[in-house]
Amino acid sequence: MRCIICLLTLAAASSSFGQAPPMTLPPSILGKTAPQNVTPAVAVVAKSPPIARYPNLANVAPETAQAVLGMRTGAEWLARRQLAHGKFLFGVNPTLRTPLEGDTEFRQAIATWAVCQAAAFTFDEKLTACGGQAILTLLAQTKDDATDATVRMPTIPAGSGDAVGFAACLVLAIEALPSADAKLLNEAEKLANFLRKQIRADGGVNCGDANDPDAMNVYPGLVLQALALNARRKPAAGKYEAIAKGLGYYRAAFRAKPHPSLAGTILPAAVEVYIDTRSADVAAIAMEMGDWLCNAQLGKTDPHLVLLAGGFRTSSTIEPSFETAHALRGLAAATHLSRQIPDPARYAKYRPATVEAIRFMRGLQYTADNTMHFTGEFRSQYLIGGVRTGMNDGNIRSDATALSLVAFQRFLESGADGRE
Repeated sequence: MRCIICLLTLAAASSSFGQAPPMTLPPSILGKTAPQNVTPAVAVVAKSPPIARYPNLANVAPETAQAVLGMRTGAEWLARRQLAHGKFLFGVNPTLRTPLEGDTEFRQAIATWAVCQAAAFTFDEKLTACGGQAILTLLAQTKDDATDATVRMPTIPAGSGDAVGFAACLVLAIEALPSADAKLLNEAEKLANFLRKQIRADGGVNCGDANDPDAMNVYPGLVLQALALNARRKPAAGKYEAIAKGLGYYRAAFRAKPHPSLAGTILPAAVEVYIDTRSADVAAIAMEMGDWLCNAQLGKTDPHLVLLAGGFRTSSTIEPSFETAHALRGLAAATHLSRQIPDPARYAKYRPATVEAIRFMRGLQYTADNTMHFTGEFRSQYLIGGVRTGMNDGNIRSDATALSLVAFQRFLESGADGRE
């Protein structure tokens, strides 16, 4: 019996080598004419991650190298801070070596968005898994609307951040995640439907409360950014109209009370819409805010403000803080727009302002050079890559790190580094 099996095995092997391939079955059996010659499909070439454009930071401009390092180390800091349940450690007090209080679900959503953005830029499997786990954790705090099956709404408790801002960041995270499947994208679609319902007839967004400054200056811009990316992925009647209505409302609000965070969050949404629609009106909104940011940025003329150069004050009495990241991201988007139009004069103005904002934000980030006075293990585990909240505050926060990360990345995507 063993001999028979051996012979059969050898026969099968010999039939696969040195013999002509089997002939095509005749039409009498196939029931149709013989197939024509088929041209093989071209092999699919694996897409390189955007970060692959920078294999050697010694060969790029200093600001580009700083943006790459800031984005990389910020993403790594967030990934190290992810806890077993999928959320992120909110912050660290390096002096006392203790965790910070003050976390909210909105701030968790910002961190999740940043990790997903970094995963999309690097194709890093660890970051992708980290972002995916965080998204699932946050989605557990949403539910389908009982009155509308196409809508998913947040269920975060009172005092845990703005629900609308939370939903916007969750949409941004899902839209960015490289591994998002159809089911996850459907959840983003339903969350986007919830966000569209928050846009009033006049274009304003129902969010926050009267005591929350971000209700005017941050949440609406994040909502419009989320809706712009959702509309790009899945265009539908009415989506761009709703965004345009919101852009018009906040253009008027900005003129009445300009603010760097408002400009910085509205600008990315406007630029994404312009890229899709080529609307001159949308471009005008973005350039108006970009011009204002350039004029509002702190410069180097006052020797007492050298360390603050490139930053933005959110009020006349508050020194620039990590919230400059909003303005940096907006300036990077404006720079991108100036290349798209193109507008060389504005590019020559926007790019230097963006570079100055990068320098300011990198000054808030812990690096190997500015943490030498800490022990090696503590530096590597808890400091490097984290972003402190201000020049006079050494505490690291996950939302500060996250906003810096997405701002650095927006610069790298803007073409301002000399690459397309």
